[in-house]
Amino acid sequence: MKILTQPEKAIAEAKKEKSLVKSIGTLVAVAVLLALAIGIAAPTIPSLAAMGTAASVAMFIVVLIGGLFLGWIVKVAITTLGGTGKYFEGLTVVSYSTLPISVGAVIAAIVFFLPVLGILIGFAVLVFFSVLGVAMMYRAIKDLFRTDMITAFVGVSVIVLGITIAIYCSVILGAGTLLQGIGTISG
Repeated sequence: MKILTQPEKAIAEAKKEKSLVKSIGTLVAVAVLLALAIGIAAPTIPSLAAMGTAASVAMFIVVLIGGLFLGWIVKVAITTLGGTGKYFEGLTVVSYSTLPISVGAVIAAIVFFLPVLGILIGFAVLVFFSVLGVAMMYRAIKDLFRTDMITAFVGVSVIVLGITIAIYCSVILGAGTLLQGIGTISG
């Protein structure tokens, strides 16, 4: 709970304790909360409603595996830019900064059911918790990797750019493979 109420203290404690188990536990909590948010929101989204609980299970698995992978990516990016740290620091950045966002997603999923004002209140909740999560990400990178805010900013930019490039390349390569498969079937 300290992550939400006193994020700077939670980051300082994480730096002092260096508990990989606590960081993984936080990531599991994030995965559970986002799976819950999808489960709550699914009935209102036709494509998710058809999937039922499979959407929540898929969200849990993707967030857990993706978070573990992203922790390593954060470590690689920030240490390449001059920060000092290991996998623990990267995973802690990811798990601690996504916890507020996942809490906001659950609250917003519930609030969205309110008539008229639900969407506005949900939006405000998501803005608040997302800003808290992003601010925590930068602070955690700065504190855990012993770097400055400029390096943290550049590191996050590098990570986002790398993910964007990977998405575009995957789409292009996937489309090429799909077209090749279609050509093989029709030819």
